Amino acid sequence: MTGETKIARKLSQMKKGCLNLKDRFVIDGKKYLLSTVELPMYDGLDRLTRILFRIEPFETMLFEIKENGGVNWLDLYYERYDWAEEAKARHKELVEKARNGIKFWEEE
Repeated sequence: MTGETKIARKLSQMKKGCLNLKDRFVIDGKKYLLSTVELPMYDGLDRLTRILFRIEPFETMLFEIKENGGVNWLDLYYERYDWAEEAKARHKELVEKARNGIKFWEEE
């Protein structure tokens, strides 16, 4: 099983209701995928446990889409969050920047 297949299966196994945002965009002729998700392994942890072990259960990652349409799963950008609201807002902000031609992953 390829790495892409394993990741795709993991994503499809995420329980319903978990944060799972995906947006595609093109900048300078290159295609990208921005993904913001709730990490399922941390779903049931209480706030104190997450603070003690420095666990941030939400993440945003940026990937390049290859010419054949497959995704290069080596991330170009990575960010983690404590709260779903924070993750959603940041995802929206990054999509807006990208759609305006800003390569946010190069400026931060």
